[in-house]
Order: sequence, then C-alpha cells, then structure tokens
Amino acid sequence: MIMYKKPSILKEIYPCFHIDTHKSKVLFLDAVTTGLYWRNSHLESLGIIYHTEGKWNKITWSGDSEEAEFEILSDFVDTVSDYTFCITYNGDHFDLPYLTAKLKAYGLKDPFIHMTSLDLYTALRPYKQILKLPSMKLADLAIWLDLPEMDDTERLFAVSSMQSYASAFTGHYTLESAVNSEDALLFTLTLDCPLPKIFSYLREPFYMTGEGNLLKIKAPIRNGQALKFFLNYKDYYYLPAEDTAVHKSVSAYVDKSFRRKATPETCYIKFPVNDAYMADTAALTQYIQDILLYMLA
Repeated sequence: MIMYKKPSILKEIYPCFHIDTHKSKVLFLDAVTTGLYWRNSHLESLGIIYHTEGKWNKITWSGDSEEAEFEILSDFVDTVSDYTFCITYNGDHFDLPYLTAKLKAYGLKDPFIHMTSLDLYTALRPYKQILKLPSMKLADLAIWLDLPEMDDTERLFAVSSMQSYASAFTGHYTLESAVNSEDALLFTLTLDCPLPKIFSYLREPFYMTGEGNLLKIKAPIRNGQALKFFLNYKDYYYLPAEDTAVHKSVSAYVDKSFRRKATPETCYIKFPVNDAYMADTAALTQYIQDILLYMLA
C-alpha cells in the first residue's frame, strides 16, 4: 500500500453547502476500483479531501493487489472515524455501497454509519438542462468549469462549487430589487454563494441570467397582469376563451367545449401587478420562488 498526502491548492468552496456540519467534520471521498462488483474486484485507490489547520488537504491510498486492499481500508477507517458528513459523486449508488460491503467482508468498522451523505451527482442532476451541461460525467463537469488537469478526488472537490446553483434555486438569496417596467417584472437577487460560471436560461415566458453573486429574472406583464404557473398541471383544465387555468374540482361547471387539458405551458392564472403588490416583499419573494420552481420543472 502507498499513501500519498498533500495540501490541496484548490479554492475554498465549503460555504455553498448550507449544512450545519463544521468543515472540520466534512469529508470528500472518491474510490477507484478494478470492477463494479465488490466480490470479484478490488480497490485501486481511495482518495479523500478533508479540512484541518485552516486548509483543505488530500490523502490518496493506492495498491495494486487484493492484499493491499485490507491495509488501505484499515488505515482509511482509522483516519475518518471522527467525520460526520461525506460528499461523493454518484457515491450513494457506487462508492459507499462498495466500500461498505468491503468493510463488512474484512470485519472492519463501518464509519459511514455515523455520516450524512451528499451525492453531488444526485444534487446537480436537476440543473443539467438549465446549465446546458454536456453530460453528468464528473470529467465533463470539470471541463465545463474550465478546470485544470487533476485526479477525480480533486475534481469532486472543485465541482462541488456547482452546489451554489442548487443553493440559488432553494432560497439562499436576498431580494435586492424588484422593478415594474410596465411590460415585465425585473428581479435582482443577491446570492449567498457565488456562481462558478455565468449562465442564462429561457423557459417561456421567463428568462434568467446568473453571474457571480447576482441572479436576474425577467417575468412578463400583460395588460398589467403577471402569470402564476402551477406545476401540477394534470389537475387543471385550460380555458382558451379566458386564457386561464381552473382546477378540475371546479371545471365540472364549465362546458367541455370551452375547456381542454392544461399543459405545463398553459397551467397558469393571472394576477394584477399594482403598487400594493410591488410593496409586498413576502408576495414578491413567493413569486420568485414559484418562478424558480417552474424553471426547474
């Protein structure tokens, strides 16, 4: 077994996770194996990145035989026994089950029992379309971020900065301004975490752009009214004559010839955008969150 230890030179990304765990208890983990099934394969390498003495550091264990595997896992268990939060890429489906099975086979203590898991593949997959990602492979995300050449453990660490996009869509922002330009509502949000790369996305009728710590959203206004969309469109009918959607619970009172099944694009109602509405911060914030959920759906 060979153990290689070095400080990481990658930038600080931890604040974008919005977790209660202190960074000293957070572990980034990546396993490389000779196969997919634990019974007929073995570990080639196991890498972790962890925080200590004010910086992120990396340890890589490697071995070229099954005999080295037990040493790798034994040393790994001793090293990570105090950690409580584990970050992986597709780890919930591969790395963690594989390592757990190996640890059990060797009769070693399973440190993952006491760890909360964050699988970045699962966390970032909903944003593939919005960010126009070429694929969800870790190497392709690293290319999208224009990262330098690095191993998969460091890629995992660097790509975790993309969690800031998830942060933006889940309410970690401050409403900086809301402007009624007569034909559109223009929102500017200050994000808690900076975005690693600029993006823009159009899903009619809304448009957004994100750069650095700012997210801007444009929502149309038609005849003094804005559109509120409902995600559960299968529960609604659209009334073309009135250009609005109604819930199925009340559609029984509407002639079938005047209604049709709503689609994601027609499942909306209209509401007035007036001075009272523009002064209602809670209503504006809720509308922003509704738009973000619609863009993400």
